[in-house]
Amino acid sequence: MRSKDPKTQVGCVIVDSKTLKILSIGYNGFPPGISNSVKNWSDEEKNDLVAHAEQNAVLLKGGASLENAIAFVTLFPCEDCAKMLIQAGVRRVYYLSFRDKCRKSEEIFEAAKVELLPVNRGDDGTLTMFQNRFINMYKTTLQNVTNTKKDDSSRQLYDQLKEETKDLREMDIEDPWARGIEPGKRSDEILFKQWKDYFLFLAVVAGIRSSRDAKEGALLVDSKTLKMCSLSYQGYPRGVEGAPDDAMMVSAIMNVLSLRFYEGNKFYAFCTNFPKEGEVKILAQAKVVCLYFISPTNMTTRALTILKAAGVKTVPIDPLNEKEVEKEIENTFKGLADKEDKNTTSFKNWPRIQGTSPYELEPKRRNSGLEGVATKS
Repeated sequence: MRSKDPKTQVGCVIVDSKTLKILSIGYNGFPPGISNSVKNWSDEEKNDLVAHAEQNAVLLKGGASLENAIAFVTLFPCEDCAKMLIQAGVRRVYYLSFRDKCRKSEEIFEAAKVELLPVNRGDDGTLTMFQNRFINMYKTTLQNVTNTKKDDSSRQLYDQLKEETKDLREMDIEDPWARGIEPGKRSDEILFKQWKDYFLFLAVVAGIRSSRDAKEGALLVDSKTLKMCSLSYQGYPRGVEGAPDDAMMVSAIMNVLSLRFYEGNKFYAFCTNFPKEGEVKILAQAKVVCLYFISPTNMTTRALTILKAAGVKTVPIDPLNEKEVEKEIENTFKGLADKEDKNTTSFKNWPRIQGTSPYELEPKRRNSGLEGVATKS
């Protein structure tokens, strides 16, 4: 959804095949120094300039190994991206939308014995069901975060912190590449106004997967390059299935620090909920220089004192406008719809190459509300 392509925003997430840990994330965009002008995004120019989502995910993986990895792409890869994914070690590709012009990629994947699995979108013609389910899950998660019960002391500390950080709340993260968007071209859309809004949006999206009623999501970003270094949610430790004991849970912020796939310079952390007292010292030790959050749950004077002493800027952020986010989600899915490319290929004729491995991903997790979205072909 951060891609500045005015027609089709494409995303790619690559995960470890055994642990399902996220290894890299990418979207289609220009290399540093290329202006996001209307001229450059025209059909005549963009094909020579743009780096596709899959290419960015492979190139920006940091030190992560993609051997035997699984790629999730919103749009079926082109020939060059197919070759790049194969060379990087990807052995399975899930995709959400297909266009006939990429049919040649099927032959490349087949020759390399890479599995291709189209995601069942609920119907053969549109992405409406998938889109609406995502919107509903996002709204439910955001409401869960904002409606979490807060005691009077947390609320008082939160209000005081908002006043103290007024300038930081209004200020955006500095873009290292200074690649602005022309006035009126996406810059008026909520996720393009400020980087910190987009990153906090991703933290909420991660919270969708949280395996308990209280949803928590977090994101770690390199402070110099703005590369996403980790994305995670609250859940049980590896190998532990759903247990009634909340003491077994690993918070979203601890998961995002433990599972980072890229060792950055210093980090910005974005989380739905303020961390607990025992966690704030870990943030400082992990070189987090700025913490953005929505809900003041768990906030204490002691926690704020620790963060301040460690030089960690703590910035409360108001949740994004639901209607504006919903509009952007709809625009993104519209760009992936078959009708945009006058594609008449039926879903049942989309490329499928399935080996001996099961369609369902392992390890199994507790019911997350996502079943039926990407578990049956």
